[in-house]
Amino acid sequence: MTASTVRVDTIDARRIGFTSDTHVKEPGGFPQQALDAFKGVDLIVHCGHIGHPALLDRLAAVAPVYAVTTALDDRLSGEQLARDHAEQVAGYSRVIEAGGVRIGVTFDLSGKGFEMKPEDPPLSLGDRPIADALTEKFGAPVDVVVSANTHLDRVSWLRGVLLVNPGSPNLHAGRSKGQLGTVAILTVEDGLCDVAIIQL
Repeated sequence: MTASTVRVDTIDARRIGFTSDTHVKEPGGFPQQALDAFKGVDLIVHCGHIGHPALLDRLAAVAPVYAVTTALDDRLSGEQLARDHAEQVAGYSRVIEAGGVRIGVTFDLSGKGFEMKPEDPPLSLGDRPIADALTEKFGAPVDVVVSANTHLDRVSWLRGVLLVNPGSPNLHAGRSKGQLGTVAILTVEDGLCDVAIIQL
């Protein structure tokens, strides 16, 4: 998938929940506390490393669901994702337009440590402005980039772009075994946005 074919969805949503790096072997492996945290959101977005595809159905019981896929997801369940969740899963990168804000969603900004498909090159800034790199990745500038891969939550700014990593609700890298992790909720309205990391 090239930047020119990145799917763009324009939706009427004010609160968007984000999760990632769940790797569930069965849908029940996703914590109920995360579902509870998503109550009242208008959309849930999974940023990759889904695990069992039926997790998307479980999330959809709370709110509509979008997702991006990864090389690992393709190897483990790509056929089932394509067959059962074609409307929800839109390739390796996607753009969501909501509340006057353009949100780029991708699994891995850096490409380090994970097999990447040639159609989804890692983000490389070098000396270029970030807007150029993001336009290359998402087909047009974006205001927010939500990514995953690290299993650690993070909110930061890079040259005017809000970067969000929701961490993992069930496999958080900064927690002891058995402890729950994090999800994120982005609020967008009139071109403004705010993000909260929810500790489960």
